[in-house]
Amino acid sequence: MKKTFLNELRQHLAQLEENEREEILAFYEERFEIGTSYEGKTEEEIIDELESPAQIAKNVLRSYGYSMKTPVEKGPSTGGMVMVVLFDVLVAIWLVPMLFWLAVNLSITLGQLVFSLPGGATNAGQILSVLAMLSALAIWVLIVLWLYDAFIGFITWLIRWHVRVFGISHKSLMRMLKKFRASYWIKRQGFNRPKNVIKGIAAVTLLVTASSFFIVEGASAIQTGQTLADYEESYVSETPIAIETDLDTGGLDIRRYDGESIVVEKTVHEEADVDISFEDGTLLIENAFDDRFFTFNWLFSLFDHRDAKTTVFIPESLDVEHFDLKATNGTIDVEGFFSTSFKARTSNGAVELTDIESEDVAANSSNGRISLNTITAESIEAETSNGRISLRDSNAETIELRTSNGHITIERINTAENPGASFKTITSNGSIEAFNVYTSEAELKTTNGNIDFENEDRSHRFTTVDYHTTNGNAHVDVPRD
Repeated sequence: MKKTFLNELRQHLAQLEENEREEILAFYEERFEIGTSYEGKTEEEIIDELESPAQIAKNVLRSYGYSMKTPVEKGPSTGGMVMVVLFDVLVAIWLVPMLFWLAVNLSITLGQLVFSLPGGATNAGQILSVLAMLSALAIWVLIVLWLYDAFIGFITWLIRWHVRVFGISHKSLMRMLKKFRASYWIKRQGFNRPKNVIKGIAAVTLLVTASSFFIVEGASAIQTGQTLADYEESYVSETPIAIETDLDTGGLDIRRYDGESIVVEKTVHEEADVDISFEDGTLLIENAFDDRFFTFNWLFSLFDHRDAKTTVFIPESLDVEHFDLKATNGTIDVEGFFSTSFKARTSNGAVELTDIESEDVAANSSNGRISLNTITAESIEAETSNGRISLRDSNAETIELRTSNGHITIERINTAENPGASFKTITSNGSIEAFNVYTSEAELKTTNGNIDFENEDRSHRFTTVDYHTTNGNAHVDVPRD
């Protein structure tokens, strides 16, 4: 930016003798050097404080006694205005919301990591992993702040470009925007040097503790024989039951079979054993593995529980009235049940439901895909923070599918003769595909992606169809009132 500023000033000072011109340029070169080296300012901030090159040249030339035969200041340019409009339509319209949502999602993830911090540590591996997590969080904070500043910087540059092209005074506006930057407040409060120290310490600590953790925990995992073991338990019930799970680690499969008793098969590690109880008609399956929360899930998955899974077999003749399934790190896969209510949620894994009939079906994942097939319910809700969602060959009165980052596919839902009430699909970053979905109302919204909605049966008419994409194409071909 300094180079552009000085080159533009040089052009405006062309009427001066070379030594006079170089003297003026040297003065402003020194101004940039002092500002960046001693005042902690950026080139952009220095430019905001100075007058424009054209105005500087105008003042200088007047002081040297030159008559301003040609205007130094340039008015609005048709070509420049065309370029601004094209940039807005082709680039800014998607880049601005993308940067904004990226900063927001990283901030939300940061909050989730902060709230997942453990309450204490009792051994070397836990202490190392706590230090690694704290260091990673410090670096994450700096990344979020940098991305926020990049977003504000881009907005500032975009506004500056607009006001210059259209010949609008912008000094006060630029000064105001500068105050929105995190770096501005860090420098103003004198935290610039501590920030760099924290960044260096965090990077070194993360490297050392992560390496030590792999050595300590990895060696321990190998030396203590952390192998998977198979167990099986069975129960008998003649009345409808409920199934509840709360698993810190490992996947969960629930299936029908031709037998007469409830069979639970578990493939687990001895330190993360699955506890099973059957009382008052409720099958409760849970395990607690506190060590897993002392670092990120992917880190632990390198050493333990790679294939840990609990499989539940339910007799064909036994009804299950209630499902309340929770897994912290693993896939939930259920097939072939009729129930009154059905809930499935996992923090880090997929949710796969097939051939489920219930009054209400709710599926949730913090980081994983959701796949629903052949679902019959009054209401279907599915939400994931990071993953795609698909709903196929199902019937429901109300449907709501949400994902922060992923595609949504919904197809073959209800019929034109028996439509549902409404369906809603919302994604922040991904396309939406809807095919042969029959309800009275429809809502399809995405921030960054295409929308494609079409029904083959043209006899069905929607009362309302609300669709919007900030950056993408929308193709909606369904009859409406």
